[in-house]
Amino acid sequence: MENNEIQKKIDLFLNEHKIKIQGGQINTEKDMSLLLSRIAKSEIDKGNYEKGLYFAVNSFKFDKKNLYSVFLQGLGFRFTGQYEDAIKAFKYCNSRKHDLASLANIGFCFAELKDSEKAIDIFNKIIENITEEEESNNAQLMALVYECMGNIYLSREDVLEFDSTDKLKINYKLAVKYYKNSLRLNRVNHVLLNKLAACYYHFDDERKALYCYEEAVKVAPEEKNYEEAVKELRNAGVIPDVVEF
Repeated sequence: MENNEIQKKIDLFLNEHKIKIQGGQINTEKDMSLLLSRIAKSEIDKGNYEKGLYFAVNSFKFDKKNLYSVFLQGLGFRFTGQYEDAIKAFKYCNSRKHDLASLANIGFCFAELKDSEKAIDIFNKIIENITEEEESNNAQLMALVYECMGNIYLSREDVLEFDSTDKLKINYKLAVKYYKNSLRLNRVNHVLLNKLAACYYHFDDERKALYCYEEAVKVAPEEKNYEEAVKELRNAGVIPDVVEF
């Protein structure tokens, strides 16, 4: 395509969508693709998933080598419930470049589809191959992976119906294991601290439950139910037992 035709194509899209450029001009398809990827990411971050998906698709149209635009399409598809298309997009990214985020999102898609076996297989593959440095550099993502695994294992049991044999059930033990792994990477997840406290409470380990509730209070003092749980256990004479994350 001739340069003047490319410029017309770029200008037409910018004008139609009322996109204003500051500090210069977009005159290559590659730069246009990068711009649209940034817009797509911004819209997805704001929860405007369909709009983000639209710009991600158009970003790829301007530059077929922009893998990030495909990843953003995957996020847009996932967050709008179009899981088949999301998985296809993430697999496309992962097949062309070892991409932890794409592989993890394939697992998230399967988890949201309630296909827990496929999700666990994906997550185990990640855990088996990840280095300590990679885990540290991707702490937020890996915290989500571990949390999702914990949720899957916990969902396999009825937490509302306590059975004396529950303490021996592997699903509960695995849920606790992965929740702790997640909190090791992200200690400020008060919702997960609450879940872990509930698991320990379920096991009659009130001391560890109290510790988790107290940590949750530090993170989210506005959540009064955590403070109430702490008071109840403290009044019962419970002394916290430190949980190593």
